[in-house]
Amino acid sequence: NLQAPRFTTSSSTSSIIRLGTTKIMQCQAFGYPQPQYRWMKDGVLITDLSTESFYKIFHTRLEDEGSYRCIASNKVGSIMSEETKVVVAYMGVFENQTETSVSVKAGQAAILDLPYIESSPEPEIIWQTDEGLLMYSQKYTKSKTNQLIILSTESNDEQAYRARAMNTQEGKEENSAYIRLNVIEDDNGGSEIAPEIIINPQDVEIIKGADQTTLDCIANARPLHELQTLWYKDGIIMESSGIQYTFNDVWNRSLTLISANLTHTGVYECQVSLKTGGFPPVKAAANVRVLERPRFVSNTRTESLGEYGTQISLPCDVVGIPKPNITWYRNTVNIETLNDTRYQIEEDNSLFIRKLSIQDMGMYQCFARNQAGESYMSTWLKVKTAVPVMEVGPQNSTVLDGKDVTVNCQAAGAPEPNITWIFNEQEEVEMSGRFQKLENGDLLIAAVREADAGLYTCIRANEAGKVTGSAHITVLVRTQIIHPPAPTRVLLGHTATLQCKVSSDPTVPYHLHWYHNN
Repeated sequence: NLQAPRFTTSSSTSSIIRLGTTKIMQCQAFGYPQPQYRWMKDGVLITDLSTESFYKIFHTRLEDEGSYRCIASNKVGSIMSEETKVVVAYMGVFENQTETSVSVKAGQAAILDLPYIESSPEPEIIWQTDEGLLMYSQKYTKSKTNQLIILSTESNDEQAYRARAMNTQEGKEENSAYIRLNVIEDDNGGSEIAPEIIINPQDVEIIKGADQTTLDCIANARPLHELQTLWYKDGIIMESSGIQYTFNDVWNRSLTLISANLTHTGVYECQVSLKTGGFPPVKAAANVRVLERPRFVSNTRTESLGEYGTQISLPCDVVGIPKPNITWYRNTVNIETLNDTRYQIEEDNSLFIRKLSIQDMGMYQCFARNQAGESYMSTWLKVKTAVPVMEVGPQNSTVLDGKDVTVNCQAAGAPEPNITWIFNEQEEVEMSGRFQKLENGDLLIAAVREADAGLYTCIRANEAGKVTGSAHITVLVRTQIIHPPAPTRVLLGHTATLQCKVSSDPTVPYHLHWYHNN
């Protein structure tokens, strides 16, 4: 028996490859007959059908980066795997190697932007001075965008700073040009400076299950050691929020959300003040939204059965945050590209098919996609057929030449059976001129001739089987005078011969009478 293709193993959803190395992607499916495989990159087929379930990238290049999918096919139909994103590890050099400078008033915060460097994935950044690595403390910190932030600057902060970028996947390091910091003397003699949030927490979307997500709230003030930061979720202090979190440092500048779930969604606010008071607290807030990958909420039917010529609805009950977008495929072809008005995607994401035909049989997949990822369900649609049954079959008949005759051959089946007429078990009846095939399958022979006599066989067939019927047509030739007597002149005393040629059926006897002047 046929078995629909089903994936048993496929590559991970993302993969990082080093330049010049070999990457093997695996895709295995079961089914009967055993499925064969094709591969797509960025929606374009890149291989022919093969029994090989692996795809190999040799000597990886930058242009090999992209989205890969596997297609498994057999006689039932074709299914498509979820995408595998391939990232090629690469890092260039810092584009600007010219030393620059930044000036800041004493007591204010200095922000040193990371010079641009092309890298995939994002590099790890360490800041250092010309004397060596920079030890992060309350005074020194790094933002999520890898800026170096020096708080409450003093004259001894006047140094040259540079960034070291490390792409651990490629095993490469690059140093930026130096950025020299100039600290302008303090006119206020080191007096207190009101708290100011330098780096605000940013709105972020997290995929459910993410290990860690960090919100930064980096503030400056003087004296720096008197600075304190409190965090709230939806107006409730973090200690009472009931969610999993941690702080990356003792100054509460970086809040890390752990093992994100839907309860992490909300508004997070940091409130910064000096312990000694004297200045009003400053606040900043960010929205956190936890996204959920699409998931199917009802058991999917691996097989769906529809009656030929009727309608069917294939369900796609899926939820996710945000609401997933739905795409239906028939044998890996997007339904919307078929331009078939019988197909309609309903508001509940189900696929409605009108007037099922044999061509509708195959593998159907509902792909649900949102920012958190994609999922799919598949079903094998079978269209139930019926073997043709003869309702009105051919009957032996006798017909006079020149008359019309109809030979019946009316059958029912699903799908509607086609028809073929055979004459004397040898040759197919050619439908032209006097021979016509009627809509119900009957054969019409107009103005029958003697040569039309013989055995007529009809065959009604569809995908489920066939039925046949036969009948003899006998043609009776009319008894008639085909050459009557003609005027004749003859010499007196000679013999006169008057013709009277008769056409008749040899099985029908006839009598001939001559008359002279009535």
